[in-house]
Amino acid sequence: MRQHAGTLLLAGWYLLTPPLTRDSPPSTDLRAPLSHWDAVAYETGSDCENARRDFKELYEEALIFSAICVPSADPRLQLDEDHE
Repeated sequence: MRQHAGTLLLAGWYLLTPPLTRDSPPSTDLRAPLSHWDAVAYETGSDCENARRDFKELYEEALIFSAICVPSADPRLQLDEDHE
């Protein structure tokens, strides 16, 4: 299940993908705070990296190539009220 990273509960690791811009055509917003990226939770870092690698093999899109794995305790996942 995909969630907004700023609303996540603590888990192990998150596979994050950047939000899309409102441009036409849309592109990925790599400058958005991580708390605004979409997330899928995994128990371990290796599970997350395996999923990221599988996604990259299946999809040739900037969204997937921009995906990153971060631990749930990463402070960048905290909501930054200046960027909401």
